[in-house]
Amino acid sequence: RFSAQGQIGVILNKVADNRVPDNIAALLVENDIKIIGMLPYDKNLEYENLMVDSEMLTQAVDELLFRLNLSILGR
Repeated sequence: RFSAQGQIGVILNKVADNRVPDNIAALLVENDIKIIGMLPYDKNLEYENLMVDSEMLTQAVDELLFRLNLSILGR
């Protein structure tokens, strides 16, 4: 609400096929919002217990944390 243009970034969650839907992309462009990262949608978690690890999500989070210079030591 009180930020200048280009200062807002988002992390998109549950992105299917590594593709941002057109309506969301249009809103991001219209409001000058940058995508910091995307977390993929893992179909395997639909029917599995939430305690099951998702290799796809783990890798995406690790890459995002590294990109933001927040990687956890020893991981």
